[in-house]
Amino acid sequence: MNTRPYRITLKTTGDERLVTASNQAQALRHVARDAFTISPASGNDVLELMQKGVKPEDASAEATETAPATEGSPE
Repeated sequence: MNTRPYRITLKTTGDERLVTASNQAQALRHVARDAFTISPASGNDVLELMQKGVKPEDASAEATETAPATEGSPE
């Protein structure tokens, strides 16, 4: 499988990392696992977070706004 280096910058701090991966998603997943945990939200989790003012975000909307990279195009 072909890999390439990706430069990943944390927007909040400007910290940078250089990650070799097969694609952008793989590189970002590698970096995110150091900073985040993820699990399905229970109904109680949703209620608790929304009471704290956390608004739900729709990640699928982002996918439709961004066209996938084509073979040979820079990522």
